[in-house]
This record gives sequence, C-alpha cells and structure tokens, in this order.
Amino acid sequence: MQSSLNVWGSWLGRAAGFVRFMASAAAVAYAIRLALAGEWLLAGAFVLLVVPLSVAPEFLERRRRRAIYRTGSVAEILEAALREVQHSDQERIALQRALALAALGVTGPARLALQAWRHRHLDDDEHEQLLIVEVLIEAFEGEHTGAHGRAAALRSLPRPESPGRERRSRAIRECMGAIVRAFDGRAEQGDLELLLRGPEVLPLLHWVTRYAAAAVCAQRGARDAVATLLEGAPEWPQDSAFALLHRDLTMVIATPMPARRVA
Repeated sequence: MQSSLNVWGSWLGRAAGFVRFMASAAAVAYAIRLALAGEWLLAGAFVLLVVPLSVAPEFLERRRRRAIYRTGSVAEILEAALREVQHSDQERIALQRALALAALGVTGPARLALQAWRHRHLDDDEHEQLLIVEVLIEAFEGEHTGAHGRAAALRSLPRPESPGRERRSRAIRECMGAIVRAFDGRAEQGDLELLLRGPEVLPLLHWVTRYAAAAVCAQRGARDAVATLLEGAPEWPQDSAFALLHRDLTMVIATPMPARRVA
C-alpha cells in the first residue's frame, strides 16, 4: 500500500501536468483569437512567450534527471528513475527499479526486484525493458552465452510503429548488443560509436555504456581513451559490478603498453 505522502505527491504530479496542459491549450486558443482579429504581431509574441514557459518545466526536469544519472549515486539514480513511472502500477514500478539497479551494476538487488514483480501479461514496452534488464544482469555476471541470447531475443521483438519510437527502440537494441560484445571481449566494428551514443536514447545507461566503451578501448590498447572514459567516475559500492570493472580498467591504464589507434 502506498503511503499517504506518496499518494499526495502522485496527485500533485497529475494536477501539475493537467494545469500545464490547460495553460498551453488556453494560450494557443487565445493566440488564435488574436490572429483572427488581425493582431498577428501580438499573437506571435504571445505564443513565443507563453508556450516555452509551459514546456520549460518538463525540459528542465529531463535535464535534471540526466545530470543525476551521471552522478553514479545509487540512491539518487533509483529515486530519479522511479519518478519517471510514479503514476504507473506496482508491476511497472518494480520493473523500472530492476532496470535502474541493473544499469548501476547492482545485479543481486536487480534480480530480487524481478522476483518481487508479478509477471502479468507484458505489453511490448515492458517486454523490451525486461529483456534489457536480463541482458545487463547476465552481461555483468559473466553469463555471456545467456546475455547474447537475450540480446538476440531483444532484437527480434516487434518494433514500435511510430517512426520516432522505432528509431529509439532500434538504437537501444543495437546498444545492448554492443554492451554484451564489449564485456565478452568480442567487440565489432562500430560498437564503440553505438556505446558512446547510448545515453542519448536511454540516459539510465550512462555508466553502463561508459564502462563498456572503456572495455572496448582497453581491448584495443587505447589507454588514453580508457582514462578519458573513466574520468568523473564515482566511488562505486562493492556490490556493484562497476567497482571490479573500475579496478581492472585502472590497472590497464597503469600497465605500460604501446597505444594504438581506436577504429
């Protein structure tokens, strides 16, 4: 059962979204009235002033969440990720919790979150997210055969019909394949570029793709690139796979070897 505070916060979130929607609709309606009255300059100025103000809060919130995802703070990232689905049912929230934990390399709690999740009938988005979580868990735990199989299943899922969502889904699936290959030491041509673009389509993957890209660079002997990718990394908790990854990659940087060009 949700606490009264969570219910109150959820209600306020819905109310704020409704108010922003109504304000935008009213602004557009008033601008149309001004245009019909021949007040073109005033109508244009009104739209340029009011519409950005109604969009700005959501834009700033997205930027704030992206900044949090870059911090590496498990508690803050988990809170920000759950805020994205705060109006969803408990199953969807549990799945999002598992994704956030898996994206931080905390595979044990991620598995527990999946176990606590009642596997009801999945829609396409949930099925995609479930496979992403499973790919991350198996890739971090060295279960490479299973990770490759999950990534293949992810690629074979139906694509969204909307062009924008289809492009995003395709980019995420390609990125997940690159993550699996990077941690398995089998990176292919173009994987590094896929990994570096990963956070653009799924910001939660910021550190996953960063460490996977560093692993690819390490395999290619590009120590300077590894050092650059590890810059700003937080001190990871010991139950995160990133703690061991960071130690291994730091040793690569410290070991003298000729640098090679990264393709």
